[in-house]
Amino acid sequence: MGSSRSNGELRELVHKTRPDKRVAFRFGKKVERDALAALGEVVRADDESAELRVPAAKVSQVVAQAIASMAVEDLTVTDPPLEEVMADVFA
Repeated sequence: MGSSRSNGELRELVHKTRPDKRVAFRFGKKVERDALAALGEVVRADDESAELRVPAAKVSQVVAQAIASMAVEDLTVTDPPLEEVMADVFA
């Protein structure tokens, strides 16, 4: 009953508070951290995967650049974690 409206309001809060996306990559070979940092803010990185914080408006550009220049095997685009959004709201 009210959950549909609540989910919409929550999504709107997320987008207003944190207008960025998380792009998680899995690579076929090691990618240097400097190459990742050129695409967005590195949240996490190891030899086989990385997660970047990217402005929502630049997600397509970042994904295209990564695919063209890195051994991307898989990728996922998500909203920032809810706990980060809530921390920003109450900060």
